Amino acid sequence: MIENGLYEALSTAPAVTDLLSDLTSIYLRMMPKGAAIPAVVYQSVGKNSVHSFDGENKLQIKRFQFDAYAKDPFVSREILNAIHDLLVPASDGPQPAFPFNLPDGTVIQSSVVHNDMDAGFEPGEPGPYGEVFRTLLDVELAYIES
Repeated sequence: MIENGLYEALSTAPAVTDLLSDLTSIYLRMMPKGAAIPAVVYQSVGKNSVHSFDGENKLQIKRFQFDAYAKDPFVSREILNAIHDLLVPASDGPQPAFPFNLPDGTVIQSSVVHNDMDAGFEPGEPGPYGEVFRTLLDVELAYIES
């Protein structure tokens, strides 16, 4: 399942984990109340299927939203930039960026960013950076599950 592959990819990428409070700070769908931050929450926000006259294709297209939470707005942006670089690789000359595999064997055929934004903050304790800042990445992944 791609959700498991994404978790494995995020939790084993030092560019992501070095910015989080610990490896358990990556959550699917919902962050528990009182969870340590910085943290990441990801969830599926839409799915399309590829159809042909032969039926549904093995290629699936799903949009995921990644939210990074931190007490410092620059840290939440850094986390999201690391996730972006992991899931939306740049093509550097002769080496193609796609396809690439997630740790569970899911093959990512393409990824397209639909939204990348600073999403404001949640009120928190008084003082500098008492708030919790949120940065959002919405990316569409075309993939074939293993």
